Amino acid sequence: MSFVKEDFAKARKIMVDNQIRPVGVTNYALLDSLGKIPREKFVPENRVSLSYCDSDHKLSESGRYLMSPASFARLAQLADVKQNEIILLVGCGTGYSVAVLSGLCSAVFGIEDDEELVKKAESVLADLNIGNSAVLTKDLSKGVPSEAPFDLILIEGEVDSVPSALLSQLRDGGRLVAVIKDGAIGKASVFVKSGKDVSQRIGFDVKIPSLSLGQDRAQFAL
Repeated sequence: MSFVKEDFAKARKIMVDNQIRPVGVTNYALLDSLGKIPREKFVPENRVSLSYCDSDHKLSESGRYLMSPASFARLAQLADVKQNEIILLVGCGTGYSVAVLSGLCSAVFGIEDDEELVKKAESVLADLNIGNSAVLTKDLSKGVPSEAPFDLILIEGEVDSVPSALLSQLRDGGRLVAVIKDGAIGKASVFVKSGKDVSQRIGFDVKIPSLSLGQDRAQFAL
């Protein structure tokens, strides 16, 4: 089945109205960006017709997934992105999150440890003329120290705990959003750095695909 531009535009509107708004996402700028970014460009060719289904999409054999629209939108709203902020997205896949959040902040860096996903992300972001972003091939647990400090770090997958290296790359007062594994359902959490201390606030329960960080033992968890 072939699709035209108008089909996808309609699908995006349905996604926002029927999947994202009903789960309590009210941030206008976020909803606007979700309604504009062509999600179909970030999924594998054999999944294009399912781009706007409320499901996770497997992106590679390495186990990377594109989160369902509702789950991603809820995490992005929890992150409370501001226009002047510099953001790091950990495990950004093919760059959909980079594209969506690029319009809400000053600059956004995405990192992946899968070079093929990085190439795909770079290509699509270039086609969309998104200039305030970069996607880099990096060890996910180590972040990008050369670009730190970050105002916000978002980890795109459920993790057992947060690597200390990522927390160290937050500016004072900066936030890290992650879903921490807690049995069958994870806890979407905001970690806030204050001097040498880190506090945690749990936002909501959610189940998203897991993300392996191969991290060290100095971690922050529930």
